[in-house]
Amino acid sequence: MDSGYEMMASFGAILAAGALLVASVALVSDGGGGTSGEAKDVAAATLPPPTTKAIDVELGDLFVKPKSIEVASNTTLEMTVTNNGALPHNLKQGTAGTKLLTPGESEKVTFGPFTKSVQLICDVPGHAAAGMTMDVKVAAPAGSHTTSTTALAAASNGLGAKIDAAATPGANWKRRDPLAPAASTGTTGVTHKINLDAVESVIEVAPGVTQELWTFNGQAPGPVLRGKVGDTFEVTLTNKGKLGHSIDFHASKVAWNDEMRTLKPGESLVYKFEAKHSGIYMYHCGTAPALHHIGNGMFGAIIIDPPGLAAVEREFFFVQSEIYTGPMGQPGDLTKMTTEAWDDAADT
Repeated sequence: MDSGYEMMASFGAILAAGALLVASVALVSDGGGGTSGEAKDVAAATLPPPTTKAIDVELGDLFVKPKSIEVASNTTLEMTVTNNGALPHNLKQGTAGTKLLTPGESEKVTFGPFTKSVQLICDVPGHAAAGMTMDVKVAAPAGSHTTSTTALAAASNGLGAKIDAAATPGANWKRRDPLAPAASTGTTGVTHKINLDAVESVIEVAPGVTQELWTFNGQAPGPVLRGKVGDTFEVTLTNKGKLGHSIDFHASKVAWNDEMRTLKPGESLVYKFEAKHSGIYMYHCGTAPALHHIGNGMFGAIIIDPPGLAAVEREFFFVQSEIYTGPMGQPGDLTKMTTEAWDDAADT
């Protein structure tokens, strides 16, 4: 009996403590779920007078200058943002900021007022991860505690879609035929006319896991091409995507600033070269950051046969690659590519 009364007394004490806590919360409530009028006055009083600061910002491939700027609290930044790179770029805080600026284009934009540190970014896929960020650091009062936006961004890395290596492919899954394309017959000096479309496609990369792959002709890796030493290749690349893309054949020797230049959406070019060396070579998108474009599927193989190659019964081709998942249905994670943190059974 005594123990029962003691338990009831303890329970009563807990209820009383809870009532005191509720009463304490009620004292600081303004009745509308917000801060009391007195607290609002105190918060407003701690803000310094509003100020405006004008700065010039340069966007490049792949950087932002200045990389960081420190301002007083309650400062508004009036920026003149100029794209001095060869690729389209922007500068954003969430959805606010500049439009996508073409090379040489400028725009005036206002950010703020800032009361806490933030990070502005170029939100073209892969550009922020490659270094196109700008830290706006708000001077904090002595003794205050702030969380670095850079640290928060770093903590969010690697949150890609998870692959279950034991999952069974769906009924619509089709394997990639590993047979190499047939060698061309006849004399050398043949001209191979090839059309390649650069396009972003949401593709299932594992059972139930989709990613936005950047592809040549909707394939990742791209189509396997084949010819002989002495043959000429005329590859018409058309950018049918939403990002800038390009192509580079390791089997060629051409002007990099012409055939290898980045194409804007809707643009096209003819990449022409003579195959002078036998071997199996890589081709890929070379648009910065190239690692992101290659790691996201924009690569393939070209086979250049030597003279007098002996006939065989069957030929196969093999390429090696990995998957670095981003969020479901989104491009792969550039940070994971940089650190070679590919997705496999150990990640599930």
